[in-house]
Amino acid sequence: YTLHTLFPYTTLFRSMLCESIDSIDLKEADDWLQCPYAHSSKAFCLQIKGSSMWPEYRDGEIILVDPSIDPRHNSDVVIRTPEPDSKTTFKRLQITEEGSYLLALNPDFPHRYIEMPEGTSICGVVTGSWLRRN
Repeated sequence: YTLHTLFPYTTLFRSMLCESIDSIDLKEADDWLQCPYAHSSKAFCLQIKGSSMWPEYRDGEIILVDPSIDPRHNSDVVIRTPEPDSKTTFKRLQITEEGSYLLALNPDFPHRYIEMPEGTSICGVVTGSWLRRN
């Protein structure tokens, strides 16, 4: 793990489903950020747009996503649904005897529980977050 590395950062993200992150070209990142947390060399940052993960995460907050960490029950994860949609979202992973699903933390959010379609990929586990104050 490395500390204080510059990260590709993009504002593509919404707390609801959005386009796949596969199409991100590092040359087209919105910015490069110094990260205040330890991370692997595969980690990347995304900015939250929306309120589905409020009150733990706020609109505009930056999340550090690390693909090298194995997700567990209650991990906050970025996932990608299978083709042909290839949508990406950020939610809390719930693993139960009945299967895995995603949870929006905001109690007022419609469709708080989302079933994970077969073939869904977990892109990484959120290991930190912060707000830029500039």
